Amino acid sequence: LTPHLERESAVPCLEVFQELHELDAFPESLLNDDGVVLDIGANIGLFTLLCHRRHPRATYVCVEPDPIMFRLLQQNLNANGVDNAIIHNVAAGRTKEDRVFHRCRPLPTLSGRGLLEISRPWFNPKWIEDIDVAYSDLDSLLEESCLRKINFLKIDVEGDECDVLLGAENVLSATDVVQIE
Repeated sequence: LTPHLERESAVPCLEVFQELHELDAFPESLLNDDGVVLDIGANIGLFTLLCHRRHPRATYVCVEPDPIMFRLLQQNLNANGVDNAIIHNVAAGRTKEDRVFHRCRPLPTLSGRGLLEISRPWFNPKWIEDIDVAYSDLDSLLEESCLRKINFLKIDVEGDECDVLLGAENVLSATDVVQIE
């Protein structure tokens, strides 16, 4: 596993990597050779890379709206030979539209419209940078990706999970397991 990341994001990304390995919440029995994993809030792709190591022939759909993290996601997938991933540079939400998205430049693993809704006493609101991003509902993304069945759906969008779920009626009915962080 060879992750590319920005210098200031090294510690937060290592914490995410450690969390993924400690939780190890991905059910091994869910995937076969044609399994499908949706990674909503993919960031730099650590979850997808971990899953790909275990299931290299599955299909991965990654959704990451932050343009900086998206670039690193692309680099990480390429550097680790993940050529069976469909990646979308959008935010998952209830509808297709352009909206303001919050990004925390000093801690790139933290981003999203709901960033300010989660209490973090140590967090400085001056760290937030607002950017405009495209939003899309998961049902449209699933249709665009030509996928009918999802084995595992991971959602980690910093407090905006309800908005994602509101745009995922068809996705949820076609999904075996949903994990929300």
